[in-house]
Amino acid sequence: ALANMQREVGAGNVKLGNRNEAGTPANPGLTQALRMRINLNGRLQDVAQLQVFLGMQDVRDPRRQAVLRIVLTATPERFEQVIGDFTQFVSTIRPEAAAQTRNGGHR
Repeated sequence: ALANMQREVGAGNVKLGNRNEAGTPANPGLTQALRMRINLNGRLQDVAQLQVFLGMQDVRDPRRQAVLRIVLTATPERFEQVIGDFTQFVSTIRPEAAAQTRNGGHR
């Protein structure tokens, strides 16, 4: 993801901040903070970004896994105001309980 962002924005315009692994082997997670300068409507704008990658086991086939990418992007000033809501939102993401029940209760 970082390499893609560097290609889109320009390698010199992307700075990687904190990067943390979390979760379990069955459901791993990774967060990484980025700062970058983007061209927004013809002018340069600094933005902060938090990328969250969540691995989730396929409820139908435990050998398979999906990776969800959830991203918050905001100006540095606004970022501090919305990060709490974003973190709370991410904490609610789970496989659908009905799908687990329909597919034999695999987790």
